[in-house]
Amino acid sequence: MGSSYSKSNGGELEVFLNKRRGSMTSTDKNVSVLLGAQWGDEGKGKIIDYLIENHKINVTARCQGGNNAGHTVVANGRKYDFHILPSGIISPTCFNVIGNGVVVNLDAFFSELAHNGILSDPGWEKRIMISSEAHLVFGVHSQVDGRQEDSLAAKNKIGTTNRGIGPTYSSKCFRNGIRVADLMADFDEFSEKYRRLVEHYKKQFPSIEVNVDEELAKFKTHREKLAELKLVGDTGANGALLDIDFGTYPYVTSSNSTVGGACTGLGVPPTAIGSVIGVVKAYQTRVGTGPFPTELFDSDGDKLQQIGKEVGVTTGRKRRCGWIDLFLLRRSAIINGYTAIALTKLDILDTFPTIRVAVGYKLNGEVLTAPPAQANAWGAIEVEYKEFEGWNQPTVGIRKFEDLPEKCRQYIQFIEDFIKVPIVYIGVGAERESLIVRQGTGQKVRAVRNLAEFLGRETMKDGEEEGTTERNDEDKENLEDSRAETSMSNSTFTPAPGRVDNKEAEVDADGLLDLSRLSLTNLSRHLSEQYAKVRHLDVSGNDLTTFAYMKLFAKCEILDARDCRINKFVSDFNYNLKELYLARNHLKQASQMGRFENLTVLDLSYNHIEENVTLSFKQLEVLDLSENHLSQLPDLSKCPQLRSLNLSGNKITDLNMLFAMICTAHLTHFSIASNLIDDLSQFSLLSAFKQLTHLYISNNPCITDVLDDQKFDYRSYIIACCSENLEKIDDEEIEDRVRTEGEWLAIQGGIRKIGPGNHRKLCDQIASHFPKSDDAPPTPAQKSCHKALEKRKSSQIDSDRTVNSIYSPFREWNGKIEGRGKRQEADGMVTPTKRADQSNMRMCSPPEARKNRSFTFRNDNSPGSLDLPYPRPLNYSRTNSTDTVILSSRTETSLSGPTPQQRRTPSVSTAQLRSPSVADVSIVLDPNEDLPRTVRLLEQQVTELGRQNDNLTELNNGLVEMLEQFRNEQKMMWAAIRGSIPKPHNISSSLLAEDEDGLQTHVVRWEVPAVMGYEIHVDGNSCGQVVGKNNSARITDLDSSKPHVVQIQAIGLNGERGEISKELHIQPH
Repeated sequence: MGSSYSKSNGGELEVFLNKRRGSMTSTDKNVSVLLGAQWGDEGKGKIIDYLIENHKINVTARCQGGNNAGHTVVANGRKYDFHILPSGIISPTCFNVIGNGVVVNLDAFFSELAHNGILSDPGWEKRIMISSEAHLVFGVHSQVDGRQEDSLAAKNKIGTTNRGIGPTYSSKCFRNGIRVADLMADFDEFSEKYRRLVEHYKKQFPSIEVNVDEELAKFKTHREKLAELKLVGDTGANGALLDIDFGTYPYVTSSNSTVGGACTGLGVPPTAIGSVIGVVKAYQTRVGTGPFPTELFDSDGDKLQQIGKEVGVTTGRKRRCGWIDLFLLRRSAIINGYTAIALTKLDILDTFPTIRVAVGYKLNGEVLTAPPAQANAWGAIEVEYKEFEGWNQPTVGIRKFEDLPEKCRQYIQFIEDFIKVPIVYIGVGAERESLIVRQGTGQKVRAVRNLAEFLGRETMKDGEEEGTTERNDEDKENLEDSRAETSMSNSTFTPAPGRVDNKEAEVDADGLLDLSRLSLTNLSRHLSEQYAKVRHLDVSGNDLTTFAYMKLFAKCEILDARDCRINKFVSDFNYNLKELYLARNHLKQASQMGRFENLTVLDLSYNHIEENVTLSFKQLEVLDLSENHLSQLPDLSKCPQLRSLNLSGNKITDLNMLFAMICTAHLTHFSIASNLIDDLSQFSLLSAFKQLTHLYISNNPCITDVLDDQKFDYRSYIIACCSENLEKIDDEEIEDRVRTEGEWLAIQGGIRKIGPGNHRKLCDQIASHFPKSDDAPPTPAQKSCHKALEKRKSSQIDSDRTVNSIYSPFREWNGKIEGRGKRQEADGMVTPTKRADQSNMRMCSPPEARKNRSFTFRNDNSPGSLDLPYPRPLNYSRTNSTDTVILSSRTETSLSGPTPQQRRTPSVSTAQLRSPSVADVSIVLDPNEDLPRTVRLLEQQVTELGRQNDNLTELNNGLVEMLEQFRNEQKMMWAAIRGSIPKPHNISSSLLAEDEDGLQTHVVRWEVPAVMGYEIHVDGNSCGQVVGKNNSARITDLDSSKPHVVQIQAIGLNGERGEISKELHIQPH
C-alpha cells in the first residue's frame, strides 16, 4: 500500500482510504467498485450520485482511462458532463480521487472544472486529488492518435476518439511516459523529458507540429494551479466490454476497464473489494466502429437513438443502438463477479410494441459458449433472440418494483435469471430521483469456478479427484439447463422437433389462413379444398425447412413465411401471387424466385444469400435484400417497375455496375447503407436515378470516415449527384443550406471531373469549398450560398425560377432563350426577345444538365481532357461576374434523351415588348452647394450607371453565346451516343411452318454485339421487342400471299435505340 499522491503542498498521502477511513486490513470489505457492463455510456454517473447521497460514501475514485469517456449526471435540476472528473465531485461530503491508472489531460481537467461550475463551489479544492503516479496526456499524444487511425484501412479503423489515450498508455509501457510527479518536481527535468518525448514521436510521424516552448509554458501554469489542489477517488471510465484483454479486441480502449483495473489503477488489494456493481442499459449502445451483433438499422434503432438521446458526451457522435445482449452481459458478469446490477434507461422502452434480447450466438452452424476471439469472426455471427411483448405504459415516476407493468417486470426478471445476478437498481428517468431500489432481492448468484469452464475448454487432468469431476459435471448440467430455459419457441437455434402438420385450415371471409407460430414442420396436403380459397397465407414463425406448396394455393396473393427455417423454396408457377415475405430464413440463393409473373413485393432480408442474384419480375415494385452476404450488386435490369430497393447490411464494395444492373426509371427509395463502400466518389453514379426521393448510405466506411473527420457535410455531395427530387438522405430531411451547397457543387464545384476511385481528392475538394468549421472564416462558396439563401428568404420565394437564385441574376429569361426571335440591337447591346408562349418553358436542374456524366466540358488543351467522339465546333470563354452571380449550367437542355424538337414562335414586335421603366437618381444636396457642383455629381452617377450597364451587357452576350454553343455540342453528343449503339447486320430468314390459313412462321437471324434487346419492324410497323437469344426471333401470322419487309433495331443498355438495320425481303412462297 505504498502509493503516494500529489497534494496542494507537494506532500504525500499513502492510500486515501487509510487516511480517511481508518486502517485497512486484508479482511476489510469497504471498497465498492462500479463498472459499466457493456460498451460504455450505461449511465454510471447517476448510480454513483445516488450511492453517494444515500449510502454515505465519502470517497469516489477514477482508476483507469482518461477523458475519452464521459458520464452525464442530472442532479438538482442541473446537468453535469464528466470526462476526467469523478462523479462524486458534485457532493460536498465526498472526497474524489484520480488514481494512478488514469491518464490525465490537464487541459481537459481544468476546463471541466470550469464548464461544470465546480470552481464556484466553496471548498472544492479540498475534495479532489490526483495520483502523483498518474501519467500525463499531451497534445502530441492526440496528434499521434489521429495519425495512427488515419493510417489504417477503413475496415480496420478502431474508431478512436483522438484524445491521445492509447499513445499515452503506450508511452507508459515504453517507459518514456511523463507522470504528475515529474511535473510537480524539478521543472527543468520535466522540460527535458517532454522534449525527448516529442522528438521520439517526430521520428515516427515527421508531419507532427508541436510548439514545445508554448506547451512548456502552459504546463508551468498547470503546475502552479496544481500546487493549490488535492488530487484522487473510484469509478471505471469505460465499459467492461471495452477492456483491452476481455473486450471485443481490437475495438477496445487502451486499459483494463474490468474490476481488476480498480486494483492496479488505485493500489487497492482485491480482498478490500466488498461489492461490484455492474451498470447496464435496458438496451445496447456503442460509439464508433467495432462489433455490435444486436445493432439495429431499422426504425427501432432510430427510435432508440432519438428517445434515448444517444449522442456521445465526449465525441458528440450518434451512438449505434440495438437490443440488449445478454450473452455478452453474462460473460461480463462472470469476469467481474458482479454482486448487483443497475439497469438504467428502462423508460426508453416504454413505447416499443415488441422488445428483443440476445441470448446466444452461432458461428458457422455451431452454438458458441463464448464470444469469438478473432475480430473477423464477429461479422459472421448469427444471434439468437428471445422476444417480449412491450408494456406500452409509462414507467417514469414509478418508485416501487411492484408498481411496474407486469410485462416490464417479466422483462427484468428474465434478465436477472439469465445472468444470475440480482438487479437492485432500476433507472426510469434522467433525474437522480427516477430510480427504483429493490430491497431484499435474495437472488442466489451462481458462480462459474474458472474462466476455462466458461470458455467450454477441458478443465480436467489425469489424476484429479473424482469429486472434482462430479462437481464439473453438475456445473455443466446447470449451464445447459440455463441455456434451455432461455431458448425461444421460434428460435432458429432450437433443434427441430418431430414432424408437425396442421390438422385444419380455417379460412376467414377475407381469404386469410393464419397458421403462424404453430411449430409446424409441414403443411398437410389433405386440405386442398380449403387451400383453394386462400388469398392470404401466413405461416410465419414455424419450423418449415422446405416450402413446396404453391400449387396447393393457386389463388394466393400474399404469402408470409418469415421467421422460419426455410432453406429451399420451390416456386411453382403462380399467376396470382403479388406479395412474398421470406425474411429471416436460411435461404442461400434467390434464383428460385423466378416463376411469379405478377409479384410486386419480395422480402428476402436476413437470409444467407451470397451468390450473384439475377431476378426478372416485370411487375416487381419493392425488393428487400438487406442483411445478406452479397458482395456484388444484384442484376435487376429486368425489373422495370422497381420503386423501392433495400441492399443494406451486405458486403458490396463498389457501385460501378449500378446503371447496368438496376432499372432506374421508377426507383424512388434506395438503401445501400451498412456495406463496404470506401470511396465517396462512387456515389456519383447515382446521377442516373432521376426519380429518387429517399436514399440511405450511412455506415459505409467512406461515410463513417467523413463523419468522424467532421470536415464537411457529405449530404451536399449527394445532392450534387442525385435527382433534384431527393427529399431525404439517411432518413433526414434536406435543409435548404445543404441543398444549396449541393447545387453549387454541381455547377461550380469541379466535381464533374472527379470520377469513382478518387475518394481523397473528392473529400479535399468539397472540404475546400464547404469546410465544417465554426472557427474558420467562410469560403467564397459559403458566402455565395449564404447570399442566395438570404435573398430567397427576403423575397419569400424558395425557387430557382427567380432572379434570387444562385445560378444567375438573368435566370428568368436565360431558361427561355431557346425560343427567342430576332435580337434587338442598339448601341452594340444585344437583348433576347421574349417568347409569346411561355407555357412550355422549362428550366433544368444540375442533375438534369449532367445526366450523361461521361462527357465533361473542358478546355481542349487541359491535361486529362476527354477526347470526344466528334469535333468541337469552336473554342469559347466563360465570363464570370462577382461571387453573387454564378454561371449556371442548369440552363442547359437535359442530356437525358434525344434533343426535343421545340416549337419556334414568331418574334414579338417592339410594340408588344414591355416598356422601359425609369426612376429618379437618389442624391443628397447640400443647401450651400451651387448648381455646377450638383450637375457634376449627377454626371458622375450617370457615368457609373453606364459602366455597370456595359458590364451587364457584356455578361448577357457571353451567356447567350455560350448557351448556343452548349446546344450544338449537345446535339453532337447525342449523335455520338446513337452511333455507339450497335447495328444488326447479316440478317437472314428461313421458313419454319405454314398453317391451314396460309399464314407462315419465319425465323429471322442476325449478328450484333451484346445489347439489352431488339425491336422487330415488319412492313414499316413495330411488332414488339424480344431478348433475341442466339440473335434470333420468331415472327408469326405472316400473310403468305404477299411479300414482307423485316428490319431489326437494337436497344442499348441505357434504353436508347440504335440505327435500324437494312431491309430483309421475304417473298411469298
